[in-house]
Amino acid sequence: MKRWPWREKQFGKSHLLYFKALNELAAAVAQQSRHEEAFALYEEVLAAPAAVLDTEDDLRGEVLADYGLVKRNSGDYDAAERIFNEALATHTAAHGERYPSTLAALQNVASIRQLKGDLEGAEQMFQRAYEGRVAILGATHPETLTTRQNLANLMVMRGRQTEALPILTELVAQQRAARGPGHPNVSIAAGALAWVYEDLGRMDDAEALYRETLAQERAFGVDYPESYSTQQNFAMLLMKRDKLPEAASNFEDVIARASPRLGPQHPYILIYRNNYGECLTKLQRYDEALKELRESHEGLVAAFGPDHDRVKKSLARIATAEAAKAKA
Repeated sequence: MKRWPWREKQFGKSHLLYFKALNELAAAVAQQSRHEEAFALYEEVLAAPAAVLDTEDDLRGEVLADYGLVKRNSGDYDAAERIFNEALATHTAAHGERYPSTLAALQNVASIRQLKGDLEGAEQMFQRAYEGRVAILGATHPETLTTRQNLANLMVMRGRQTEALPILTELVAQQRAARGPGHPNVSIAAGALAWVYEDLGRMDDAEALYRETLAQERAFGVDYPESYSTQQNFAMLLMKRDKLPEAASNFEDVIARASPRLGPQHPYILIYRNNYGECLTKLQRYDEALKELRESHEGLVAAFGPDHDRVKKSLARIATAEAAKAKA
């Protein structure tokens, strides 16, 4: 692995620029999903003497934030939460609670709480971040819109679709105006609105918006974890509408796209495979279904524990597939 030897030779391992170069290298390695190498590089940067790393304002907190994001994207939510909390404490100590970098760190902690299932705690933290960003940046600033999007998503996850609908409708228009077509945040807002349409029984509207959103993502080359969720949600809608071959095709595509980037044991991949297994059961492809369901179930137990709702749903799907195969 390239280690920026010219920087080491020119400045030495105790110079700030050497550690900044290592941080850049860690980010580049992480983009290639070489997570273990990235972790080692981030740890080396964070082990730098305080007299070196703390000479540049917010650098330690920024490194922690980057490190936490890679941990989160690798599926290690416990480690990500610990690192994000350390980043939040670092920024709060330096700048107080209402400062841009502090609010960004607060949002990162909220995001990991959401992923771990603490929806109430996550919503409270997102609300604090949103109020802070409105006060500092204004209500239509892109970063404020991102936080409002996170709040709307949580409303949906907590069953408050009617409350979320006008917010998401407005957010789609605001994100398009602020970011332009093809931006990931536009896709996130549109995908969330499609999900609400579906939950409210507006299936035609939901399907049309999913198709429009995915077409724009393909046209602009959008490829990021949230875009994977949009496609898998579309596949779930197709399955619900008994468009099973197209649903299976979308599950297969999103699993193939996401697996190299996220890794086979990432919670997203496990969830997608489990949903795909249900689709295969409906298609009466029972052996394939049971393979997907059983393998993903093992990973879900490891990721979430045996008492998590997703794990219980997975067990029920296995039982359904086994019973259907026995009757076939």
